[in-house]
Amino acid sequence: MKKAITLLLALLLVLTLAACGGNTAAPGGAQQSGGSQQTQEVYKFRFSLHDPAIALRAQLFQQWCDDIAEATGGAVQIEMFTGGTLAGPENIIDAINGGVCDMGWIAGNYYAEMFPLADIIQLPMLGVTSPEQIVNVMWDLYEEFPEMQANYDRYQVMTMCALPISYLHFADKEVNSLEGISGLKIRAAGSAVIDYMTLCGAVPISMH
Repeated sequence: MKKAITLLLALLLVLTLAACGGNTAAPGGAQQSGGSQQTQEVYKFRFSLHDPAIALRAQLFQQWCDDIAEATGGAVQIEMFTGGTLAGPENIIDAINGGVCDMGWIAGNYYAEMFPLADIIQLPMLGVTSPEQIVNVMWDLYEEFPEMQANYDRYQVMTMCALPISYLHFADKEVNSLEGISGLKIRAAGSAVIDYMTLCGAVPISMH
C-alpha cells in the first residue's frame, strides 16, 4: 500500500473528475452532456524539484506526472520545474505556502523545526541497512502516530523517500576513529547530524 500511494492519487483524481456532472469525454478534448458540447476543464499544477532534469529522481517524478496526465485524459497536468528554477531546497516550503508552486519535493532535514519528528531517521547508530527500510519505518510512524501527522497537517503527503547510507569522505586526511574528526570542518545537514558532529568534536558546516 505504501508503494502504491502515487497510483492511488491518480486513481482518485480520475474518479473525482469522472463524477463531476456525469459527462463523458468527447473527441478533441470536449465533453458531451445531453447532446451539447463543452470544453473539458483542465487542472494544472506546478511541481518544484531542486534536482536537475537528468537526475534519476527527476526522471521518476516526470514519469509520474506523465502517468497522471494519461490516466486523466489530460484533465490533470503537472508541470515539472527542475534544477531549482522555482525554489531551492532551503525555500521550497515558502514557495508552496506563497503559491509560487503547488507541490514540491522537500528535503526534510532542511526544515527540522517544522518536521522535528522526522529527524529521528538521522540519528546515528540506528542499524539502517537500506533506504527502503527507512521509508517503511517513516510510513509506519506517519500512519500510526497523530503526533507525526501533526507535523504535516498543513500539507498533503504523497510520498516519502530516503537517501542511501551516508559515509564521511575526506579530501587529504585518513581518519580511523571518532577522535580523528575532532576539529575538522564537516558538511552536515539537519539538526540531528549537526548535534552529533558537534558532540564528536567536529565543526559542522551547513551546505546545500
